[in-house]
Amino acid sequence: MLLSIKNIEKEYDRPVLKNISYSFEAGKMYVIKGVSGCGKSTLLNILGGIETAFSGEICLDGETLKENPGGLKAACGYIYQQSLLLSGITVRDNLLLIRNDRKQVSKICRGLGISPLLDKLPDQLSGGERQRVAIARALLNDPRILLADEPTASLDEDNSLKIAQTLANLRSDNRILIVATHEHCFDALADEIIDLRYGVIDSVQTFTRAKEEETSASPSSDGKKIKPVSALAYNLKRERKQFRFLSTFPYALIFLVIMLVSTLQNCFYDEYFNFMRDKYPIDAFNLERIDYNSAPSSEYKDKIKVYESYTATEEDVTAYYLADRQDSVLSIDGMLEYGRFPSKEDEIIVSMDYVLAKLDNSIPNKEHIGEKITFSGREFTISGIMFATNRSSEFDEGNRVKSFFSYLGSDMYYRPITRTEVISIFIPYETLKTFASPDFESDYLRCSYKGLFDDDEAYAAIRQIALPPDASRTINHFETIVRDAQVSVDLTTKVVYYTLIACFVVACIFISSQVQIELFYRRKELGFLQIFGIQKKRVQQLVLTGYLMKLAISFLLGLGLYLLCLVFYCIGTGRLLIFNLLHAPALILAIAVFYFCSVLLSIRKFLKKSTIELIT
Repeated sequence: MLLSIKNIEKEYDRPVLKNISYSFEAGKMYVIKGVSGCGKSTLLNILGGIETAFSGEICLDGETLKENPGGLKAACGYIYQQSLLLSGITVRDNLLLIRNDRKQVSKICRGLGISPLLDKLPDQLSGGERQRVAIARALLNDPRILLADEPTASLDEDNSLKIAQTLANLRSDNRILIVATHEHCFDALADEIIDLRYGVIDSVQTFTRAKEEETSASPSSDGKKIKPVSALAYNLKRERKQFRFLSTFPYALIFLVIMLVSTLQNCFYDEYFNFMRDKYPIDAFNLERIDYNSAPSSEYKDKIKVYESYTATEEDVTAYYLADRQDSVLSIDGMLEYGRFPSKEDEIIVSMDYVLAKLDNSIPNKEHIGEKITFSGREFTISGIMFATNRSSEFDEGNRVKSFFSYLGSDMYYRPITRTEVISIFIPYETLKTFASPDFESDYLRCSYKGLFDDDEAYAAIRQIALPPDASRTINHFETIVRDAQVSVDLTTKVVYYTLIACFVVACIFISSQVQIELFYRRKELGFLQIFGIQKKRVQQLVLTGYLMKLAISFLLGLGLYLLCLVFYCIGTGRLLIFNLLHAPALILAIAVFYFCSVLLSIRKFLKKSTIELIT
């Protein structure tokens, strides 16, 4: 094998190499010596296909390789002054990353005497041990050309001699060994010493040496295709810092917000009714008598509970019916100024107008709770006092609920109270109907259907009875409240979604810059990985996988926090919720695609740089 260079010239701000020609033969160790800045490293970079911007020719076994630097790089193994081992992963993992062949790694390490170092981290090794590992790495791909650039510059004299002897032992009939150094530890081992001065070959010393037995550290290729180390496994070991909680939490928070907002929108309607069920008479509604009478008998109609409009009048006091607690608007918190909703047949609610007109005003109003009154020859106990229905009254506005009149008027039978000054009392329905007169001619009925909003079929059937087919109205006041709230939630959800998308698109610009900055600090690592035999596409895959894993871990963290929220909600309410299975995944996927494209384009843009740009 013969590597030859002809008329090589290279300059930066000044000429570095000047019309250099030379031939390197297999089986020999060439030592290029010279002071710092004389062009040794530049010449090695040209010989290894790393530096391509030069004039002249370079040939390997007669094939000109200037136009094919990749072929030259593939034939070379590299050893540098610094070992350039990746921190955070063991020596074994460093070597397997270059060639995922455990048998080959073990064989080379045995030959170099470094098998005990395989499970150690680079930081646990001495300088000499790290250089031996670097030599093992250079041998993994069975290089035809072995290049060593100042391999002993950072070592003491004893270790320098050991490394020099180790390299000298790697001479073989199918390998060219070239060492660039300014030290003398290689002098006694070299076949040829090339003295480089100010970019030209000043002199060459040639030595005749006895042929040595090839080292067992030299690998032998069996031709089988080696599957590379999993990018997933590599990043889990190498980039653990990226996957820490504080690093992934910002993205996790975005995913958490998406899932929570989607859950709110998806389950709000049912959950709001569940919330209102214990506080409001959501199963009660008004029904036109003609619609009720004309509706055919069905299992749903038969379950409708009808409250007829029973009223009784004595002097200027009118008694209205009081529906069961779960059906009465007066059971809503805040509808009574004092007292509580009746729990017995002889307990009633009186209006503040009744208290002011009929009871002793020399005592505080609230002290009338528990007082006995007589109406229509019957004795009743006051258990609650309702606010005054006179809208001009201002003395109780501080305590009255804002929706007092809308709640009261939502019961069709109570609407006369909201429109006129009526002294009223409210007697339980079953008690009132024993002595009051019903208004069978009224146009409306007050009804109730237990579980109205729990069963979609029941709701549809009742709605068909209560409303025309094309009606946009709601069945009762409380459905209106919920639907209005749902509209607000839907609008808010859209605003949040659009805001998140807009923010993430802007964030992608930031992510792109962030990736560029992170890659800048990793540029030498990325460049040297290519020099050590990892293809650019593979380097891209390793880097991209790390970022995608960060996003995936962020999603899993967000999902975990989301499930934790659901568990707490389920424990507290006994109900299980879930996000919208269409909207949330679509939005998360869109964000993932934006992220992927931003990161991929940034990595590709950065890796367009030449290897020499990355390492210098």
